Amino acid sequence: MKGNTKLEMLILLVVFFIAVCCGAAENAESVKSISTSTQQPTLFSFSSSTFTEVVPVEGANAEELYFRAREWFSRAFKSSNNVLQMDSKERMTLIGKGTIEIPPGSSFGPSKDAAGFVHFTIAIYLKDGRYKFEVADAKHETSFARIVSAGSLYKSEADGSSVWFGKLSGGAFEYIKTYSANKLGLLIDNLKLDMVKSGSPAKKENW
Repeated sequence: MKGNTKLEMLILLVVFFIAVCCGAAENAESVKSISTSTQQPTLFSFSSSTFTEVVPVEGANAEELYFRAREWFSRAFKSSNNVLQMDSKERMTLIGKGTIEIPPGSSFGPSKDAAGFVHFTIAIYLKDGRYKFEVADAKHETSFARIVSAGSLYKSEADGSSVWFGKLSGGAFEYIKTYSANKLGLLIDNLKLDMVKSGSPAKKENW
């Protein structure tokens, strides 16, 4: 009798273990499907003078994409330093100038002198079912009177004389480029999300 009880307990434990494993596998599959369906983050780079990409948007015509892009500009660029320089519905083109504030990286390392601003230009061109964005003209402007601005971010060294103390160090320049690339990557990710949202701002204007 006791032997049968032990056998039943063993069978119950095996069944429970199999159920737990199946549940874990099912959950793992759900996580996998969620992670593969999310948008991949943009890996922004200053390796070329213009960072560009053509992005398809199924089922959206050029006018819908124009209004979506215009709406995105109004949310992404809020200060007087971040405004549209060109807004042409006829050409289906939007061009704006933006600014990224660069905080000092640390109190002691070379990045402590990196504080300032990076100005850049972003252009969006719209066509039926797709759009193209271009990010270019990224330049650093320092916040310190004793430091020379790094200038263009599309080179290996910051602007300034190597003799005088005013030139940014290599570490500070790389910090500026890395920080700016991360911010611009997030900006582009936000653009991509807004451009596929259902419901066009064009329809809102016809109320």
